[in-house]
Amino acid sequence: FMSQGLSCTCHGASCNDIQGQHMVQHPIYGSYNGGWLAGLCHGNGLWRHVELGVEYDGGWVQGEWHGSGIFVFSDGDTFQGTFEGSKPVAGVLTKYVNKTQAYVIFDAQTKMLDPDIAPIQVKPMTPVHSLTAVTT
Repeated sequence: FMSQGLSCTCHGASCNDIQGQHMVQHPIYGSYNGGWLAGLCHGNGLWRHVELGVEYDGGWVQGEWHGSGIFVFSDGDTFQGTFEGSKPVAGVLTKYVNKTQAYVIFDAQTKMLDPDIAPIQVKPMTPVHSLTAVTT
């Protein structure tokens, strides 16, 4: 998330100086609401890009997605897993249309918004069916 030269929308402070919880809107990079440290997204926060129709909600370290998070694609599919340096590592991919899930592993070298991103390993998950009590 690029915050250089912007101010937070909640207090009007320069993004270069903010720490703690703040909200910032950028005309190109979307909005971010969450933790800040030394002018960078840090801690937990939600980034949304309305124009692209995507969002990330999770951990941040020094302006990069890091730790646990959920990425929502423009088609409604979600990836819930771990990130390092804004790159997905591994987690569960859920298809919006039919709710099928797979455990996926990425190369941890390609960022989520890269059009060439693809998992290097996919393991379909068995659907969980609700159990019905049997009475006799």
